[in-house]
Amino acid sequence: MAAAIFPAGTEHAPEITRQLTTRFADEFGYAVDDLLLYRAAYAMATSDAFAPGGGDEHFAWCVTVLEDPAVAESLQR
Repeated sequence: MAAAIFPAGTEHAPEITRQLTTRFADEFGYAVDDLLLYRAAYAMATSDAFAPGGGDEHFAWCVTVLEDPAVAESLQR
C-alpha cells in the first residue's frame, strides 16, 4: 500500500506507483501481482470506511486503484 498512498490524481501518480511497486517487489521479494491484489483488496475493503456512501477523497482514491489497468489485469487472473 505504501507504493500508492499519495494523491492519486496527480499527473505522475500512475508512473510513481508503478515504479515504487516494482521496487518494493524487487527489494522485498514479493510478486508484483500479489502487491496489486493487496492494493485492490484494500481499496474494496476501505472504500467507504471514512465517509459513509463514499463522499470523500479516499473513495476517489479507491476508484482510481480499481481502474488501474495493472490492478484490473491482476484481478482477472
